[in-house]
Amino acid sequence: MAWDFREIALATAQGLRERAEAIDAEQAVHGLDQLREIDLHEPVAQGLAQTGRGVLREVPFPGTDPGHRGDRPQRRDRLRCDLVLTPEPGQRLADPIEQIVEADRAAGGLFEARSLGDAPAGLPATEACWLELKAGGRAHLAGGWAAPARDYGSTLKTCLADIAKLAEEGDVREGGLLLVVFGPEERYARESVEGVVHAALDASMPVASPEHEGFEINDRIGNTWCGVGLIPVRTP
Repeated sequence: MAWDFREIALATAQGLRERAEAIDAEQAVHGLDQLREIDLHEPVAQGLAQTGRGVLREVPFPGTDPGHRGDRPQRRDRLRCDLVLTPEPGQRLADPIEQIVEADRAAGGLFEARSLGDAPAGLPATEACWLELKAGGRAHLAGGWAAPARDYGSTLKTCLADIAKLAEEGDVREGGLLLVVFGPEERYARESVEGVVHAALDASMPVASPEHEGFEINDRIGNTWCGVGLIPVRTP
């Protein structure tokens, strides 16, 4: 199916906006822009769930990753995707690697192993939307004090690594990088997202024009805008 990336960007921003409003209502010292990246997953997932789609978190990629022994991957070594959308709530993804593990287990027991030629149960990875999330900003806390953003080059490198991860997974047809940018104005967020897009295109990565969304946040450490940029990654 074709995924509506505009809808995804809007839903992501809505989930973050609701969390920011809850933080303000609590009169919390630390704002949305001071949360850890991992802590943004929950409000983003809640926003995405409002679209009526299924939302899965920390899902192993369907392919076999480096770090396995022979043709049997080690579960702890598998790369995981931050958020995966399914067409309907409650759907689970088919996992070809889990099928191999189950077949190995069955072969060593009393029951006949299922043929590895059988399709694994669940929704094919090709029908889901795979999303990696990255967050950054103009200002952040360092030792309890507001400080300039971390090295831009390092942030760009991690963004490109996530795009490459999505592009190189053969069973991932549609996905994207969700980039949450905190800054002094909307223009800063947009330019940050566009910078990642241009770098990805220069590296011949299969990205499309980004979707932009955002909202104002209360200034606690120098950031007054939360921008959401969704960079689609589509493979043949």
